[in-house]
Amino acid sequence: MKIVKRATLIVVCILASIILLFASSFAFLNLVIINVNKPTSPLSAGIRGVNWADERDNFVDGVIYVSGLTKNDTYDSAKVVGRQIIGQMFDKTGANTVRLPINEATVANYWGTYTGAIDAALERGKVIFCYWPPKNGKPEDLKKYFSMWSTVIKKYGNNPNCYFEPINEPYGYKTKDLRNLYNDWLKSFNVPTKNVILDGIGLAALYINPLGDDKRLNGTMLAVHCYAFYAGYVHINSLTETGWSNILTIEIGKYSNRAIITEWGAPMKSGLDYSVKKSKNDINYVRAMSKKINTIGAGSVYWPGLRDGDSYSLMEKKFTNKQITLKVTNPSGLEKLQESWGMPVN
Repeated sequence: MKIVKRATLIVVCILASIILLFASSFAFLNLVIINVNKPTSPLSAGIRGVNWADERDNFVDGVIYVSGLTKNDTYDSAKVVGRQIIGQMFDKTGANTVRLPINEATVANYWGTYTGAIDAALERGKVIFCYWPPKNGKPEDLKKYFSMWSTVIKKYGNNPNCYFEPINEPYGYKTKDLRNLYNDWLKSFNVPTKNVILDGIGLAALYINPLGDDKRLNGTMLAVHCYAFYAGYVHINSLTETGWSNILTIEIGKYSNRAIITEWGAPMKSGLDYSVKKSKNDINYVRAMSKKINTIGAGSVYWPGLRDGDSYSLMEKKFTNKQITLKVTNPSGLEKLQESWGMPVN
């Protein structure tokens, strides 16, 4: 998610929906603790993920180049880059999953190269393939959309370490139409439903109950996105930790056993210390997200693990003698991410 480019969409979707959900006032969220049932074994348990993203954002009307890859790469060079970047992201954060963007143009014109990085990732752990519609929150051509997915699933559909997210932040759909799209997707591809991730309504920022209530979608994971900057669009300077915990609880609703948080993030290059409790919105948000995700036991995927030029990026890269070196941008932010994953923190 790119904040600047997508402000209008967020205003329309988040304001209209969250304000309705919370009855025009966030005040009570800061005070009342809303509990979510802790499932015994969430479908997403054990997914410790980071997003690897394009510097231009993944909403590209053309080929997506995740940070570190270029149009000049080959399968072999992309695999070298993938081994260096994924290896260090996993080693330095404790992640075991990378969420990778795809679109029609990338699979049609760059697949032979991109699979080098994908195969490198699968040497180390799990991959979530996620479709980013170039515009309007939905695929423009369903025939090309399903053809793209056919190519991906033909190669990786039998790999138990591969997960498939049919569409990221599907704000272009009404609830009924989105559920029908998901049903068509599931009927079209023979992959285990437990390896399918369905984004919630709108920007995946609304509750996932309408998806969970549809029996045609049983057995899938249901994705939620949550960001601290949501508060600004309803003119709230800061929510408490309790308030942010409540927002995530409401988004997840009654399907905590199927929930996965495939995007959450905050400024990592601003010098904020997330290890210290302080009355600041970003700090309250990160601390609340870490604790709540850990309490639920759900998997989560940080946005972004690596994206050049993004102040939220957990890591930044440097080239030295043709070698890529990654550095953690905020150790306290990483610590909270690891706590969300249930990892012991020194």
